[in-house]
Amino acid sequence: MSQIWRIYFIPANIVIQGLAKLLLKSIRSFDIACRWGGEEFVIVMPNMTLETLRKRVEQLRLDVEQMQLRDGDQILEGITASFGIAVSESGITVKDFLNRANQAMLEAKRTGKNRVMEYVNTYPIIKGLPNKKMFQN
Repeated sequence: MSQIWRIYFIPANIVIQGLAKLLLKSIRSFDIACRWGGEEFVIVMPNMTLETLRKRVEQLRLDVEQMQLRDGDQILEGITASFGIAVSESGITVKDFLNRANQAMLEAKRTGKNRVMEYVNTYPIIKGLPNKKMFQN
């Protein structure tokens, strides 16, 4: 059991910590980044156009891909991230807003991973707020 923990748990924590540091360096002082669960993060970036959001998140995706992380002497390779983005509209609830971003992220994972997808109204409806189970492959 301790070998499985060593192989999977420690590198995952190193990646999550590295991602958290990268997020904090990459966002504005009034943006909000938080861990949503297991391997998921939510970033709220107010007062941003869709085009600017798309560019910022694409740069973040590239930065994740280029992260240099180590577990002792071992370099952790192949770190990627899938992003779902959504822009709030007048009258939309926080729950619906998060669902839209989640649907876009699931579409990014479904269509090949390591990409940024924006919410479009044609994704299948997924009921409920995003949760850990919804983010797993």
